[in-house]
Amino acid sequence: SRARVPANTWKDIPNVVTLRDVQDCERLAKLLDTAQSVAIVGGGWIGLEIAATARKQGKTVDVFEYAERLCARSVSPEVSKFLYDIHTAQGTHIHLNSKNLHLIEASNGNVNVLNHPEPSRCYDCVVVGAGAEIAKELGVHAGLEVKDGIVVNRFGQTSDANIYAAGDVAIHPVLGYCIQSWANAQNQAIAAAKSMMGVATEYADIPWLWSDQYHFNIQILGTYQPELNPSLVVRQCSDTQISYLYLDAQQRLINMIAVNDAKLVKLAKRWIQNGTVLDPAQLTNPEFNVMKLKP
Repeated sequence: SRARVPANTWKDIPNVVTLRDVQDCERLAKLLDTAQSVAIVGGGWIGLEIAATARKQGKTVDVFEYAERLCARSVSPEVSKFLYDIHTAQGTHIHLNSKNLHLIEASNGNVNVLNHPEPSRCYDCVVVGAGAEIAKELGVHAGLEVKDGIVVNRFGQTSDANIYAAGDVAIHPVLGYCIQSWANAQNQAIAAAKSMMGVATEYADIPWLWSDQYHFNIQILGTYQPELNPSLVVRQCSDTQISYLYLDAQQRLINMIAVNDAKLVKLAKRWIQNGTVLDPAQLTNPEFNVMKLKP
């Protein structure tokens, strides 16, 4: 996949960067050595992680997000608010509903950001974290079945039985869209490689990703499925340890966002795999030892 840049003209501005590969990392690190003000286009995981890093370095940071809340495609409104609160508490300025955004190179090499109807602001550098474009061209040229990514079955096999695909470019065989995470890229590739070698191996991992922002380790298990109208259970053990658990009508876990609670994530994976029926009252009680809940 490639970093998505909303306007082609932005690519020609020297102090506008993306973050997708090691060269991008090196370029951004060099800019941050001297930059005092940073604008970030996109309030998703990449954008928020960069915002946290820049704020920890003492930079002035503004995040411009197109949607009405942060990480709207992957988390619920409650988690979006949590993310908003931890970043604004650290001094980051977040501009939601930034639907009319323009970047213009300034005469001194900096970047003017126009976010109508707000006044123009000038920044030392701008990082574009506006999602990714799936690099599906190879699949198209090979005549494979391609939608928003390359269509594969549970073994990583494409519409041509002799061609396999895995990672960002492959549509998840169960969820029906591309999962862009490190864990998916690694584990789907392992299953596909075994299948290619004649050991049929289904890829059935539960989607999982994590993000480190300030002193918060945020882990997401499962996928955000508002169409199921899940019930929310909040488990808060301290000011810095909180989990948002989403249960279906049968009280089974379908999605969880855990903050600073890696042990709960490991247990919750087994709950999802086994369809464990949970008691919301037990989950909300911080004194209750959830390790007693057998998967």
